[in-house]
Amino acid sequence: EAATASSFDDGRNQRYADDLVRAIHAFNQGFAALSASKVSALSDAWVAPFAASLHGKWSQYQPLVTRLSPQQNSDLIALIKQDTVWPNFENIATEKLH
Repeated sequence: EAATASSFDDGRNQRYADDLVRAIHAFNQGFAALSASKVSALSDAWVAPFAASLHGKWSQYQPLVTRLSPQQNSDLIALIKQDTVWPNFENIATEKLH
């Protein structure tokens, strides 16, 4: 979202992190109910540090981004989306189609 909006909202970041933790817990509960054997639950321990990392990185680079020209900003957003937001499907399925 920050790549698309060219801004970072701490409140949204925290809300998304909280939603992800709740989703992990709901998955674990649902999976435990379906699973006959003891299987390790998904960990949510990484969510809070990841959210804090996003905040830290944005705080570090946001002042630099504001100095970019509109074209440079557009190019940067396109590069971020290309590298991180959407997968490169050619790298996922590498076998040749017949």
